[in-house]
Amino acid sequence: MMRSVVLSVLLLLAGVSSTWAQDPDSDPALPEITPREIEIRGEYRVVFPSLERPTLQELQPRTRVQALPLEGVPSASPIEFEVDALPPLNLDPPEADYGGRAPLPPLLSGMNGSLEVGGGRFTERRAATDLQLPVSARTSLQLEGDYEGMNGAQPFDDRDVRTAFDRGEGALSLSHRGGTWGLTSSIDGGYQQYDLYGVNDGQPVPERSIGQLGTTHTLHVHEGLPLTWTLGYEAHDLETEDLTFSTQRFHTDLEATFDLSAIAVTLRGNADVAGHGGNAAFSGDSRSGALHGIVQIVDRPDLRVEGGAAILGAATDEAPLGASTSNTYGAPYGLVEWRFAPMWMLYAEQVPSITLHTPIDLLRTNPYMNARPGLGATARTLDATAGLQWAPGPVQVDVHGGVASSPSRRFFTLASAPTYDAQYTYDAQYLDATTWTLGLDATLQAHARWFGTMAVSYTGGSVDAGDGLPFVPSAQGEATVGYQFPERQARLQFHLRGQGTRDLDATGEATADGFVGVGLSGEVQIVPNIEVTAYVQDIGANDMTEWPGYPQPTARVGAGLRLLW
Repeated sequence: MMRSVVLSVLLLLAGVSSTWAQDPDSDPALPEITPREIEIRGEYRVVFPSLERPTLQELQPRTRVQALPLEGVPSASPIEFEVDALPPLNLDPPEADYGGRAPLPPLLSGMNGSLEVGGGRFTERRAATDLQLPVSARTSLQLEGDYEGMNGAQPFDDRDVRTAFDRGEGALSLSHRGGTWGLTSSIDGGYQQYDLYGVNDGQPVPERSIGQLGTTHTLHVHEGLPLTWTLGYEAHDLETEDLTFSTQRFHTDLEATFDLSAIAVTLRGNADVAGHGGNAAFSGDSRSGALHGIVQIVDRPDLRVEGGAAILGAATDEAPLGASTSNTYGAPYGLVEWRFAPMWMLYAEQVPSITLHTPIDLLRTNPYMNARPGLGATARTLDATAGLQWAPGPVQVDVHGGVASSPSRRFFTLASAPTYDAQYTYDAQYLDATTWTLGLDATLQAHARWFGTMAVSYTGGSVDAGDGLPFVPSAQGEATVGYQFPERQARLQFHLRGQGTRDLDATGEATADGFVGVGLSGEVQIVPNIEVTAYVQDIGANDMTEWPGYPQPTARVGAGLRLLW
């Protein structure tokens, strides 16, 4: 044992002495220590770390969720329903929802859009396009166009006339979004041609054409001094036979909010000037303006209260005979919204307003005006509405009632007595009127593949010249119900619209019959980017006459093809 210890010490000293004796600059070769053979004895186990398989939901791409209001309840506002300013009855198939479908390779980088063509009964033809092209990360260009025409039906058995028309419109818009502001500029134009087939004076049916060209620019500022400012200019020509009536119009709207620490003050104003008969807009043949001063009294998630006042004014050199040519009014402004429960809101508002009527505005509502209609403005010094809104999830219901007092309100009247069987054209007159309205609006948004909207209203009142409201329906309603099939392969929609009886004049002694129109439309996706559309519309129990003397075609049937990219 002692010998082994002594031997071990001698070997250790010999190794140390040899290390001291090496050259420091030399590169000693290390011995090869990699084992050539490995012998494993006993049990060999390999243990992997624990892995968790993600769910299919976690493998899906994240969807961007829009920010909800801080109060955590649905945001809703009163739904305004103009009872006498609805456009002519037209139950066209609504535009399809193209979300979630794979686009074709774009014609230009980033461009997407749609193109639809179709035709139907009475030699009806349609074409529509919508193109969107991003110019940069913050700038985009949009082009829209729509055309519709028809050789028409024969509305009378004893006269060889037809409900023929052609109309088209288009717009080019450029939008830019800055860091705290946005600007949208657009140029739009339109053309329309149709016959006044209700005129029966022994002469050929008068033909009317309307041309329009305009531009609009809107600036939005979101920070600092929040404001929205719109400038627009438009010109249009109304030509009936050999008579041409031209109008140029300039309009501007401005809304700005000033934060004065404790309260917020909003100034809201608008101005319109128009020139007629070849005069420039700033000649001021017709003009109107309004200025609202609004103070925000309470602004909480559950309660909003505003108060203020407004000044309204209008003047025209083209007023109908006997009508006032210049007026100025003052009126209060108020708004209360109370969210007393997560899905309920009570509201009341009084919003005075004034609207200048130009020939193109009148013709959009009633295309059968005479060649030189009387012009003026509608002023509502009292326009109070109160209602209750209920918004449980995808459903929103609004029940409301209101009263309006207008020292000057636009009404349509027959330019000649219908018993004469001669001139079935219309004129505009401006009367002092008081009206009341009860209404119900409802919306269903994509609940279990079902969706729909509904609006029903009842109206009554009188004018200073009698107990009638010329061509204001006593009741009217509109509804759409649709079903979306799985995987967006098809969609079916049902449409319903109708109006009750209407007074023919201010006395209320004679009335025009109401009407009901029913429509059905659908679309089927045959390949991911091509759809077939079809519709049946204006199926009614009567002749669908919205304006006496001008019955509209019924049972319009058609089909089309839609291309998406």
